[in-house]
Amino acid sequence: MTYSIIGILAGILLVITNRDVLWLPDASATAQIQRKYRGFLIAVLAYYITDALWASWTPLA
Repeated sequence: MTYSIIGILAGILLVITNRDVLWLPDASATAQIQRKYRGFLIAVLAYYITDALWASWTPLA
């Protein structure tokens, strides 16, 4: 269970530190770069969610 808590905390930290990239509209000259970075962040967040769910469903032997 501790392992999944670490993944959840990492996901929360990722969302907090990158909230400007994730939610604000890209009206700047670097819009294409921010879209690619946003896609990367969403992929990392999906990994954290999958990893946390995997750890919570897999019993430790």
